[in-house]
Amino acid sequence: MKLTELTNAEYQNIQEKTTLKIKKSDSAIISKLTQIYKESARQIYADTYIEKIKRITALYEKMPYTKEDITSMCFSIANIENSIPKEKMGVDISFRSGQFLTDLINIHYAHTKQNEPYVIITEPFNDKVNYLCERLDGAIVHIQGSSGYCTCQRMFSGTVIVRGNVESGFGFCMQGGTVEIEGNAENGLGDTLHDGTITIHGDAGENIGDHMDGGTIHLFGTYESISPSFISGKIYHKNKCIESKWQKRRRHTIKDIKSSIKNNKHYFKIEK
Repeated sequence: MKLTELTNAEYQNIQEKTTLKIKKSDSAIISKLTQIYKESARQIYADTYIEKIKRITALYEKMPYTKEDITSMCFSIANIENSIPKEKMGVDISFRSGQFLTDLINIHYAHTKQNEPYVIITEPFNDKVNYLCERLDGAIVHIQGSSGYCTCQRMFSGTVIVRGNVESGFGFCMQGGTVEIEGNAENGLGDTLHDGTITIHGDAGENIGDHMDGGTIHLFGTYESISPSFISGKIYHKNKCIESKWQKRRRHTIKDIKSSIKNNKHYFKIEK
C-alpha cells in the first residue's frame, strides 16, 4: 500500500487548515525570518551556518514561529529568489532556500516534536528548490510540487512525501527515515544510501543505488539501470527483489578481471 494512500484525506484537510492559517501568519516573525535568510544568503555558507542556526533558535525562543509560518516562508523566500538576480546575491539561492526551510523545520520540531506534517510549497519558485530536507531529523514533511537536486541528502530520520518529481541525487548519503516520491526521479536515486527507505511510484533514471551499502529502495515504475557500484542493501522492482542479480553480475565482473590478469600476465607486465 502506498504511504500516500494513508495520508491523502489527512493531507487535504491539512492543506485547507494551512491555507487559512497562512493568512493569519505573524508578519513580524515572517519579517525577522526573512531578514535572517537575506543576510545568510549573501555570505559564504560555511562561515554563516552555525551563526544562522543560533539566530533562528534565539528568535524561536523569543518569538516562537508555527509550522504555518514555515509554509509562509516558502512564499517570502520565493519572492526574493524570483525578483533578485542571482549574480547580485553572489550564491546559488535555491541551494540556500532549501536548506533554510529545512533548518526552520528542524528547529521547530526539536522544540515541539510536532506530529502533524510540515507543508513545503515549491510551486511559487521559478527554479527548483535544491537540498530540501537535507539533514532532516524526525519531522514529517509534505513537499507540494517538484523538488530540485539532492533532496533528502544526509537525512537522519523522519518522513518525507514529494508530490511531484525530483532531480538527481535524491537521498544522497541518507542515514535513515522514510521517503516517498509520487512522480519521477532523475539519475542517482539512492546514491550512497546507508539506511532508510526510498519508494518511487514514477520512473527512475540511471545509476540507482550507486555505492549504496544499506537501506531499501522500492521501484514501481520503469528504471534505466542499477549502478554497477551497488554494494549492499535491498532494491525491489514492483515488490520483486532485484539487487541480488546486480550483486551477482558485479562479483562475476570482478572475478573475470582477476582471472584475465592472472591468465594474461604478459599483457600487464611493466617493461623496465
